[in-house]
Amino acid sequence: MSNSLKIFNFSIDSSQILNYNEVRIEERTRRKDMKQLKDFRILLGKSIEEMASDLKVGSSMYEKIEYGYREPSKNFIKKFKKRYPMLDTNIFFTK
Repeated sequence: MSNSLKIFNFSIDSSQILNYNEVRIEERTRRKDMKQLKDFRILLGKSIEEMASDLKVGSSMYEKIEYGYREPSKNFIKKFKKRYPMLDTNIFFTK
């Protein structure tokens, strides 16, 4: 008997569930990588909206980057460097 689950005429095998779990673990790991960005924002005493405004990006985009749901674009990093030239952005945006 195969390891599959039939729900509402959809069949899902155990390998698909494992792949989903691997993606979820990767997302949680990625979120930890951007903790320093959040810590920096809090150190400045700024909200997500204020930080996004300072960087001239949308608050939704900034939030996704800070939470690790989205990788920062080159343009985002460029704006960050321009606004905070005294910082080495490698501490935030390199792995």
